[in-house]
Amino acid sequence: MLAPVLLKAQQIEKFYTYDWKETGINTARFYSLVVKKDSVWYRTDYYLYEKKLQMEGYYVDSTCKVPYGLFRYYHPNGLVSSTGEFFYGKRNGTWTSYYSNGNMRDSANYDLGAITGNAYSWHSNGYLADSTAFNSDGSSVSVSWFEDGTPAAAGRRDVNYKKHGTWQYFHRNGVLSAKEVFQNGTLVTKLHFDEQGAPTDTSNVDRPAIFQDGLKDWQKHVKRRLYFPSQYKLVNADRIVVIVEGVIDEQGRMTEVEVTTSFHPDFDRIAVQMMKASPKWKPAVQHNRNVKHKVRQAVYFAQDEE
Repeated sequence: MLAPVLLKAQQIEKFYTYDWKETGINTARFYSLVVKKDSVWYRTDYYLYEKKLQMEGYYVDSTCKVPYGLFRYYHPNGLVSSTGEFFYGKRNGTWTSYYSNGNMRDSANYDLGAITGNAYSWHSNGYLADSTAFNSDGSSVSVSWFEDGTPAAAGRRDVNYKKHGTWQYFHRNGVLSAKEVFQNGTLVTKLHFDEQGAPTDTSNVDRPAIFQDGLKDWQKHVKRRLYFPSQYKLVNADRIVVIVEGVIDEQGRMTEVEVTTSFHPDFDRIAVQMMKASPKWKPAVQHNRNVKHKVRQAVYFAQDEE
């Protein structure tokens, strides 16, 4: 008669909201199960509505504060998003991550939390995005490229991974856009150049992508495009949430839209359509050139009371 009670004591079940705050089952988007296995705790997290794994890995404690051993994370479509090993809370060995289409996102080798050797990242189309070579003292050299393979930037970092020395940045056409000199992470001097290579003023400061006249305009667009599907009715909740991500390209267009936390295909589709219908944004600016900028939107659906 004691066996079922003891077994229950060796596992912990919890529910979480879309932003990983503990909650009850009615408002949950993720389900977590922690089970004692010998001297460690095995945790599995699930996308509740997709009924698919979100993460699996081992911890040395029941509160899951210190990861230990192999971990795997998954996209909502079931494909692996990242995998690697921890050694008492520190990344160790090779870690790799992947886009939701299965293409490699990045790869790096760790020695008790510190990156060693070469680290790489790729664009979602498969082209190399960044290559960083780490020296034995922890300093490094980085080179990056645009999605079509043209150079984007190059420079060095010190042992604290702060920019140091001369960094060069390029326009899409290969012409130098900025030349900046750093001293242990502090910008000392900079020069800017237009797409023809002529010197220009340095007042063009970095900024993220901006929607028209700002956040209020974006909220108006979201409100105009969203609607609650009439064939459904909320029960035990006053609203639901779908998380959508997109990329604002150098021309200000919304691209690469995908759902990262789903609820139901019909609601997901409405959220994606809202993002894709976005008018142009003011592109993000870095180092005197337009660059891509990722945006993440929590889309709330609430049902009007009758």
